[in-house]
Amino acid sequence: MFTGEVIEGKSGAKFRLYLHDEQSGKTGREVLGHLYATGQHLVSIEDETVQGWLADQSSYPEELKKFSVFLWLTEEAGFVGCSYEDGLRSQSNPPALRAIYKHRIACLDWYKEHLLVSYVNINADWGWNPALVRV
Repeated sequence: MFTGEVIEGKSGAKFRLYLHDEQSGKTGREVLGHLYATGQHLVSIEDETVQGWLADQSSYPEELKKFSVFLWLTEEAGFVGCSYEDGLRSQSNPPALRAIYKHRIACLDWYKEHLLVSYVNINADWGWNPALVRV
């Protein structure tokens, strides 16, 4: 398990990066389950310190700039489209449509001197991306 150095925000809040040893190859849902099971204090994009970093990007800690930092308490669900249900189709049993939604987790990325917020599909292979957690 990797835990980064403690980072202190302007408001005095303390954070660190958290990454589990076996995270690569897991889906975001599996990683989220692990974060809850181990009692990590997850962070939202609404957190006062995170909002401060977004408002004054020069305050974003150098230690975080080399990572995609995930804010696991900020999940977004978005409608992607529709697909037909599998099964036998006939005139008496027409194909059924089902809505497809993607659930995504907020992420902070430092790119060309700017702090960006993006969202990553929670069902993807999560790789080696750390979570921002409160200490």
